[in-house]
Amino acid sequence: MTTRWEWQWIMAHVMKQLSRLIIPFAYEAAEETLALGHSKWWEPKDLHMNRLFTHIEKLVSTESYPFVIGKRYHLTKEGRQTHGLPPGTNHQLTFAGGFMPDIRLTINQVECTLFESNVGFLTLDIHYPKQTDIRRLIEANHQLKKLYNSKMRLTYLLKGKQVELHLRELTQQLLAPLKVTTFFEASHLNAPFQALVFQSYLLDEPLSEEEVGPLLFWMRRTYTDSYSPNKQDEHPHGNPEVLQLYANSYWGISLEGCANLAFIGNHPQNEKYFKMNYLPHVKSTYFYLYLLSLHQRYALLHFSMLASESLLSGTGTTDHNLSLHQRMEQYLQDARLITELKEKIILFKLRSVFKQVSNTSHHTAVYNLFQTNLHIDQLLGELHFELDSLSQMVQLKEQKRSQLQEEAAKQEKEREEDLKTRFNTWVVVLSFAFVLVSTIADGLSIFEKFAGSGLPTVGSAEFVWFCLLFLLIPATALGFVAWFLVRLMKKSKRT
Repeated sequence: MTTRWEWQWIMAHVMKQLSRLIIPFAYEAAEETLALGHSKWWEPKDLHMNRLFTHIEKLVSTESYPFVIGKRYHLTKEGRQTHGLPPGTNHQLTFAGGFMPDIRLTINQVECTLFESNVGFLTLDIHYPKQTDIRRLIEANHQLKKLYNSKMRLTYLLKGKQVELHLRELTQQLLAPLKVTTFFEASHLNAPFQALVFQSYLLDEPLSEEEVGPLLFWMRRTYTDSYSPNKQDEHPHGNPEVLQLYANSYWGISLEGCANLAFIGNHPQNEKYFKMNYLPHVKSTYFYLYLLSLHQRYALLHFSMLASESLLSGTGTTDHNLSLHQRMEQYLQDARLITELKEKIILFKLRSVFKQVSNTSHHTAVYNLFQTNLHIDQLLGELHFELDSLSQMVQLKEQKRSQLQEEAAKQEKEREEDLKTRFNTWVVVLSFAFVLVSTIADGLSIFEKFAGSGLPTVGSAEFVWFCLLFLLIPATALGFVAWFLVRLMKKSKRT
């Protein structure tokens, strides 16, 4: 009985291969945390590019150019051993999982590229044995990218003992110093969910168009041949996801990954170039252009997330238990954070978004293919709308703060007027008391005239003076003081 893998075998063999898993993430910590905190694990690394504009070529560099927006780090041998990777880059692992036979592979390099936008990419360079059928390679990459798959097993022998490796846990350990905030998918897991795949294969024999179409579809979408594409997706010509640079070389890109498929045969004039220089060129320059495009996409997604969070926090209800000055400070802080985010977005658009990368037509054409299918312009348009919303939110915060300032000034004026009124009232009371005391003192001198002859007779003039001095005036004064104190207490309660 013919097995699935037997009837799918094709005549062409893979001469050269490139498979990379790419895990995008956003982080909080400073970039230097990765290098300085664990210098024995990571080393800065530069790559040589070919025929790009100087400022584009140096965007990711260890040098201190003014236009540098990112750095690339390479995991050292000690870093590999610390995190459970095989110590040697040629040390084979056995991959078991999914619906395919076990396959051998090596993890040649692990790199981390960090950008000033606080977006980064962890890259694992995978290599399979020579002469492996291309469909097995596509299937293996399809299974490897599923970081969430707990049934996926990578094992290797070390000093006679079997060691098991889980790419999901490896990713979390390697990126722990950076305080990752999101992996952009399945955020509730707080762990990487799925990787992008960049793969390029050079075959030793020509393929028919009927063979190129499905292979290129499965490669760029990182699907398996269990998925049957429609004719439009499958056909390489007139397909917006596909670009044919040479008669024997095709590029394909989707949101799931990037693919390059080339073959030798019937084209002796370019055979030497494809055998010697083509794949290194794909590995360096074209992958670099893909990484820059990915940075634009995921940085825009990240800024969109931050903008949404800022807008949501900006429309939240203010705690009215806070004092007036505390609420003013809250509005000021909100406006400051939104303004800082706007400055980051504007800086990103100036330094990281560009339309031209090279004077070479092939480089420009592939870069434009990346830009189109990663929806960079669409994301920029959405971010422009969010920038307008953020500007409106800042204006609203400033209006609210101005209103609170006016309210605070009004309350301060009322407080000053209240203090002035109280002062004037006390002056009146004290003046009244002074007059009262003076009156009583003057009256005492009159009363002394009657002291020797006893109390005055009722109805006499002396009796009237006696009542006025010692009964009516003190009673009136006490009544006024009592009324004033009650009024003062009520006013204090209202304020």
